Amino acid sequence: MMRVGARAIWLFVLVWSAGAQALGLGPIAVRSHLNEPLDATIRLIDADPSRIDTLAVFLADPDQFRKAGLPRPFVLALLQFVVVSTAGQDPVIKVSSLQPIREPVLDFLLEVSSPQVRVVQQYTVLLDPALGYSPPPAAGKAAAATAAPAPASPAGGHYGPVTADDTLWSLAKALRPDPSISIQQMMLALLQDNPDAFAGGRLDGLKKGVTLRVPTAEEIRTIPADEAREKVRKQTGN
Repeated sequence: MMRVGARAIWLFVLVWSAGAQALGLGPIAVRSHLNEPLDATIRLIDADPSRIDTLAVFLADPDQFRKAGLPRPFVLALLQFVVVSTAGQDPVIKVSSLQPIREPVLDFLLEVSSPQVRVVQQYTVLLDPALGYSPPPAAGKAAAATAAPAPASPAGGHYGPVTADDTLWSLAKALRPDPSISIQQMMLALLQDNPDAFAGGRLDGLKKGVTLRVPTAEEIRTIPADEAREKVRKQTGN
């Protein structure tokens, strides 16, 4: 059954040409749960079928987030937006992610624009754990020591631009594709994949405004966990 797990706050609509049809965004309907890839849809209201192909849908830029008084955390970079049109039904915006979403609340600004109209709307998505979900056992437990981690899907993709609120530790925690990969492994993998994004080639030299390539799970696992932990400890003290 479809769950509606969000509230939406209308911000503004700008119509740029006389007589252009107003465009509205419905509430977000969420089908996924916490620790699953996001699966949600937003209905497009009064969308002109002849102009669907002209619509661009994306996360609002950092200036819009600042004006709205909202943070723009790294986890939002995982979201993807695609307009889907089905005969006989209102078109929808499919909101998804390739990676599991581990934050129970996502607060974001969505922008939809075309040559005729621009809409910016805030959504707050509330993700509940799936029925029967239990947190993974703590490190050191026998079950954790004996059970082999399930292979993770490749991460890949890009994150950016890095903002003043981002730290390498927080990015590594959010972008790692699987909990079996340590934060230190992810930090080192990001450094190795993006040497020009770090001043002096140091882990504590992450530059603001750069775009990072996110390595795949297979690439990250080529870095031994012990080696990553020691290198991070030496450079950052963590």
